[in-house]
Amino acid sequence: MGDTNGASLIEIGDQEEVEDPFLAFLDYARTVISPEDDEDEKEESKRGPGEAMTEASGPGWGWVASRILKTCTAYSSGVTAAILLSDLSQVLLISLILRF
Repeated sequence: MGDTNGASLIEIGDQEEVEDPFLAFLDYARTVISPEDDEDEKEESKRGPGEAMTEASGPGWGWVASRILKTCTAYSSGVTAAILLSDLSQVLLISLILRF
């Protein structure tokens, strides 16, 4: 297995590595609904090991995957990327509003 540099790749036999479409969309959706995560990760990598972030920014991988699967189940006839991103954004906004 080669170095994937964190990309969403799957090894098929001994032939080649291909990107898993679901994992790639999951990563894409996280960056769309929470674009500041990339900046936070860069800042976090500059910090020392004893300096942790005080607040998590954006939804986690599991939350995004769960919402995508729930939306796909609700729209069994098919969904587009726009429907998935819209649903994720709406649910995230509602959960943030309910927090405060």
